[in-house]
Amino acid sequence: VWVLGALLAALAIAQRMRESTTAALAAEQANARRDTLTGAPNRRAFQELLVSEHARVVRGDVPAGLFVVDIDRFKSVNDRHGHHIGDDVLVEVIRRLTNGLRPHDLVARWGGEELAVLAPGVRGRRQLEQLAERIRSLVGDHEIEAGGATVSVTVSVGGTLLDGSVAPETALNRADEALYNAKGTRNAY
Repeated sequence: VWVLGALLAALAIAQRMRESTTAALAAEQANARRDTLTGAPNRRAFQELLVSEHARVVRGDVPAGLFVVDIDRFKSVNDRHGHHIGDDVLVEVIRRLTNGLRPHDLVARWGGEELAVLAPGVRGRRQLEQLAERIRSLVGDHEIEAGGATVSVTVSVGGTLLDGSVAPETALNRADEALYNAKGTRNAY
């Protein structure tokens, strides 16, 4: 009887350890897809969702808008106000976009001061341009209060339709090229 009780206790302990390990692994996997500063999805998560959205569009669903967003002159924010203020600005920009775009739009931190936005259900160029302008105005229309400083920031936006005609990586390259052109001309798209 004593051996049976010890065996049952050992099994119970092993079960708790397995559950704890499984929960820790799930938390680690979720954290691996989040940007530590902003809490937004990171590059890895965005790429996975981009592939999934592309597959949905290829199956005949409505295209999506794909945007690459760069905070203009972000280095000067860090240089003038310090990196802690720059971090606060980045967090606020992501918050504004996440709260100001449609609930099903995804805002991710691509890297540094670059963000990516995936907007399902964009039916054409006109709607793509409207969303790009919305992104610009959500950030640039109001100054950001950060750590006692008032900071004016704008963003440049490059966008393309994710319509299934090209691979997701190619569409991302097109959005990045549009961003490069927007930065050169200070145009939105």
